[in-house]
Amino acid sequence: MITGYAQNRLLDMALKLFNEMPQRNLVSWNAVIVGFAHSGNGEEALQSFRQMQLANVRADSKTFSSILQVCAGLGLWELCIRVRRSMRM
Repeated sequence: MITGYAQNRLLDMALKLFNEMPQRNLVSWNAVIVGFAHSGNGEEALQSFRQMQLANVRADSKTFSSILQVCAGLGLWELCIRVRRSMRM
């Protein structure tokens, strides 16, 4: 459901469902991050990525791809480098 709302740019509904989840997993985090990234809300995507890391959820290639696109789009080259380096860990 979160992915469907996010893909249709209904981010308020996606976030409502996400925030109501008792436990979040990689799929739910990616849905929110990708939704923000694809709708031009790069700062929100980065904030969600940081929250995901704090929740000790390990990013996958989909997460990294979205975050690198956001960083590049916002001109955050230092962050791009740090994210790229963290992919090797």
